[in-house]
Amino acid sequence: MDKLKCPICLIDINENNKKLDCYCKKSYHKDCINKWLEISNNCPCCRYKLKKKLILNESDIFILFYLFLLFIMWCNILNLQKKKYKRIK
Repeated sequence: MDKLKCPICLIDINENNKKLDCYCKKSYHKDCINKWLEISNNCPCCRYKLKKKLILNESDIFILFYLFLLFIMWCNILNLQKKKYKRIK
């Protein structure tokens, strides 16, 4: 199996390195792509216009998912309280 290499620094990407994936399915070291984005808003491989806030690593996605679940639970609690309040009237 071929090892993933960061197209910016050309160093292997492994489990110990934090990596980010672009829309073109290229993987980068988090530090490398963040430095690149200070210079340019385009993907260094496909030239896709990137927004720094849209590049998420795995832990960011987990946090967003967790917040989404909390939001759903909160909405359900509010709905239950509304139903309970309507019954009392």
